[in-house]
Amino acid sequence: METKFIASNGNGEFDILRTRLLLMFGGPLGFHLLYLREPLEAYVYFATFGLSLIAVFYDAIILNSRVVARNKEINIGVISDRNVKVVSTSIIRFIAQLLFGYWIGFLFCLVTVLIVGTGHRIVLALFIAVGVSQGVYVVGNCRKQQRSLIYIALPAVISSLMAILLFDLSLCRTIFFTAISAIFVGNRSTQLRDIQRFSVMTYFVRLLRVLSLIHSVIVIIILIGLTRVVLDRRISVVKGNSYARVSASLGSVIQDKYFRVPSKDIFENFSRIEYLPSQHSILNTGTPRAYHQNGQENFSVFDYLTVLIIDYMRYSTELSKNTEKHGLSALQLAAWRTFALQVCY
Repeated sequence: METKFIASNGNGEFDILRTRLLLMFGGPLGFHLLYLREPLEAYVYFATFGLSLIAVFYDAIILNSRVVARNKEINIGVISDRNVKVVSTSIIRFIAQLLFGYWIGFLFCLVTVLIVGTGHRIVLALFIAVGVSQGVYVVGNCRKQQRSLIYIALPAVISSLMAILLFDLSLCRTIFFTAISAIFVGNRSTQLRDIQRFSVMTYFVRLLRVLSLIHSVIVIIILIGLTRVVLDRRISVVKGNSYARVSASLGSVIQDKYFRVPSKDIFENFSRIEYLPSQHSILNTGTPRAYHQNGQENFSVFDYLTVLIIDYMRYSTELSKNTEKHGLSALQLAAWRTFALQVCY
């Protein structure tokens, strides 16, 4: 049974009021773009939550003109320039491909690190290539243009493997290098497509469902993984001038401080905090070159997040006793200290 894609009113045109209502109640998720027969662009909104709402405000301004332009495209039966096979790409689309490809590649990279660690370098490179290819392909096929997936995926796989296995680049640089390679080669296959073809729209709607499901699963895995890695991190607190030492996981410290009755705060009268080595293999795997440079250990994003949470709790304890520091907040102090650590180390 065929899946039908109905996006217009009875007259075959898009309704401005209906589009604006969808923008109001589902703009960050791209509901208004799905109504305007832009399923891939709707996925971009869904995967970035409306680009932090900036794109939603922009669409609210130009929505009327955009709906009118879409209605004109429907009323035009034959457009002469659709016979052109090869077209040029704009710098705006290039930047959009780079940013979205980097974002999806980063998510795929992070979920791979959480599941298998950084020791399986070939698997990590392949997942980065898949994520970057997905992001570049989606943006490249928005509006009236289309690009071949082979032209995007093949250079992405090759460049990702070279960046990790041969050049030993960091993960962020690997994602950037892979995205640039996929965009340059993939844009060589740019063509114009007929946006009114039912088969094309049906394919893109089904692709939207699959990509949205994959993205939701990835986000859930990342949230669960980050929470577990950070909350399982153990610290050791030395009390006052004595040699008393208390060791506990970050999760148990948070539970004792905020959810226990009566509360128990290990940061009262402390003199020193020691961060014990992580028990998770995903933070301990990898080549020495990736984690040690110039004789110093590089901090991961999990370490910075752990420091931020612990600093917030100890600063809140200190500020609650010191009534003279009215203009300071625990979150500000913790954020500035974490920023200083990132700059210095």
